[in-house]
Amino acid sequence: MRRTALLVIAGWLAAAVGATLTGVAAVTLIGQGLVGAEQGRPMTEEEVAAALGGTSPAPVATTAAPSRSPGSDPATTGVPAAGASPV
Repeated sequence: MRRTALLVIAGWLAAAVGATLTGVAAVTLIGQGLVGAEQGRPMTEEEVAAALGGTSPAPVATTAAPSRSPGSDPATTGVPAAGASPV
């Protein structure tokens, strides 16, 4: 009985180690296939400029709304604005 238990434990450990190694190898191969050997590192500024063809993005035009301080909106404060007629 004792010999059988040792064989079962040894077999289970061998299967667990084999499955773990197979999983690690598969993940490593998949990862290399996705990013490639050279693509695993960040690009330098020169590489980015070359990849973009030396163009810079166009500036984005924005229109700023007039800024209001908190509480300056009569609709939210409940206080009528100057010159407003009471309802």
